[in-house]
Amino acid sequence: MAVERGGLVATHGQLRRYLAATRGPETARYLPPGYSSIWETALALELLALEGMPFPSRGIVHLATELVVVRPLNLFDPVRARLELEGIEAHSRGAVLVLRFRCWKEAGQLCQENESRYLLPGVAPPPWTAGPPRPPEEPSTVRPPKGEWRMISTWDLPADAGLRYARASGDFNPVHLWPWTARWLGFPRPILHGHCTLAMVSHEIGGVSGAAPRKVSGRFRTPLELPATVRLETAGELESGSVRMRLMDTKRRGRPYLEGLWVGG
Repeated sequence: MAVERGGLVATHGQLRRYLAATRGPETARYLPPGYSSIWETALALELLALEGMPFPSRGIVHLATELVVVRPLNLFDPVRARLELEGIEAHSRGAVLVLRFRCWKEAGQLCQENESRYLLPGVAPPPWTAGPPRPPEEPSTVRPPKGEWRMISTWDLPADAGLRYARASGDFNPVHLWPWTARWLGFPRPILHGHCTLAMVSHEIGGVSGAAPRKVSGRFRTPLELPATVRLETAGELESGSVRMRLMDTKRRGRPYLEGLWVGG
């Protein structure tokens, strides 16, 4: 099962809103890799609307994403994008969609390939589903670096950070917008989009290292409730081209919001 669109083009206004919402730098030539999540989200909503697909009545929870850059996308070139359902897996809280997103330049060159996992709370998986969801694999060509964690930067994220990203991306899942809509979905405060969180981390590490990301993988360990003050930490040497990364709360101990691997070059 898959959905596909052609002729997708980033607009100036949408790109400005995306960069502002994700703390991204002004780009001179190429789209930031995380921008493809805007197209991925739109296709995912189309996929869920197809006949026979399980659709959650109380929101979608982003579990993990791995983003692989094959070649960069020019800022305003037309793009063809395709989203495929790779599987539906059982979960203690519902069902997990495993989705693979690809996008190509107009001439047919593959530019990017992402795998994402989304939990559909309270949704019964199909009868043929078996076994627990498998975790996303780390990039197979890179050995995760060792070393002590060190702080890269801290950020103050306002209460409306989710609303800002929703306006940039078109992802208006109510869990991200206001306290009253978040409470309806079981959270005391709005939580930040997973794609926004991963993009902010990727922008920051890329800015510090001076390299463009080739692979970024992240698992979302706990919801990032807004407002928040967060601390980005890495382990490994940025000069080597790959680091482990995690995003922590500055005011309390506990599980990271996000942890994963960033590979540049």
